[in-house]
Amino acid sequence: MKNIILLLLLCLLTFVSCKNDTTQHESNSKEVDNLKSYFYPSDSLFPTIYAYKNSINPLEEKFHRFYKQENEKDTGLVLEFYNSKLMITEAFTLSLNSFEVMDHMIVDGDGKKRKAKVSEKQFFPINEDVKTSFTSDFPSHLDSITLIYQSKKHVYDSIFKMSFLDTIAPTILVKDSVRYIFANTTTKEVGSQTSVINRYYAKGYGLVRWTSEDGKNVYEISSILNNQFWTQLQQQ
Repeated sequence: MKNIILLLLLCLLTFVSCKNDTTQHESNSKEVDNLKSYFYPSDSLFPTIYAYKNSINPLEEKFHRFYKQENEKDTGLVLEFYNSKLMITEAFTLSLNSFEVMDHMIVDGDGKKRKAKVSEKQFFPINEDVKTSFTSDFPSHLDSITLIYQSKKHVYDSIFKMSFLDTIAPTILVKDSVRYIFANTTTKEVGSQTSVINRYYAKGYGLVRWTSEDGKNVYEISSILNNQFWTQLQQQ
C-alpha cells in the first residue's frame, strides 16, 4: 500500500514539474513577442516618418521613414534613414517573421546608391538573452576601397518607463557596438573605427532616442509625420 501511495505522489510531482516547464516556455514565448513590439510599428502600408533632433546641436536632424511591404515570399518592414537635407543615406528591408535583414542599401560619398552584401543578418534582439550580429560590405565611392559595417546589439536594460512626445511608455535600452572597416583591395591595407551607441526603443513606437557613449550626440524623437506632409516637405 505504501508503495502505491509513493508511486502516486511521484506521478503527481512529475505532472506538476511538466506543467511548470510548459508555463515557463509559454512565458518565454510571450517575452519574445513583447520585445518585437518594441521595434518600429509594422501594421501599415502607408509610411510613417519619425523626426529626431540632436539636443546638443538642435540644427542637426535625422529622419526615419518606415512602412510595411508585402510580397509572395514574406512580409517585410522597409526602414529608410534621411539626413537633415532630407536626402536618403541608408535603407533596410527586414523580414517581419525572422527580424533578419533581407536587403541593405547605402549611399556612398558621391551620392550613389550601393547595394550591400549582407553576410550576417540579425538586426534587432527579439529576446533579452539574444545578442544579434549584423555585417554587410559595399564598395565606396573610391574604387579600391571596400567598406565593411558591423553591428552587434544586446538588451542592456529593461523594462523602464521613458517620457517623450508628451507620453510615457515602457522602454528598453539596447547597446549597439558598431565597427566600420576600411579595406584597400589594392594595397591590402585595413583600417577601422569603432563606437558604442545606446539605443532606446519604446513599446509601440520603436526607436525614440539614441546617444553616443561619449555624450557628444544625443538624438531624441521630436515629431511624428505622415507621408503626405513628408512629401510636401521634400518639395520645398
